[in-house]
Amino acid sequence: MQNELTGAIKNALEKGENMTKVKKSFTNAGYAQRDVDAAVAELSASTIQPVKIPQSSQISFTTQQSPKLQQKSSSKFPTWLIIVIILAIIILIGAALLGFFFEDIMQALFK
Repeated sequence: MQNELTGAIKNALEKGENMTKVKKSFTNAGYAQRDVDAAVAELSASTIQPVKIPQSSQISFTTQQSPKLQQKSSSKFPTWLIIVIILAIIILIGAALLGFFFEDIMQALFK
């Protein structure tokens, strides 16, 4: 059990936790104070240096687009223009169909 406790304390210290906080956490978890102190003493003898792991808020990411991607995005048609072109095509197709079947429609209406 002492080796498990020593390993757990070592793990917490390697993650950058404060020694006082680590000792308090393990005693609050139910470990005897003398066992925690013995594990800390064992670790102190091996002189472990804690490693600071940066928090996610300290890490920043930057994104850059390549010049080709920037050129493509600047020459892109606006969405509204595409919608207008599609509507114009639909209206033209409808007019062509109406013109093609106009005589049949008029005969059916006035028969």
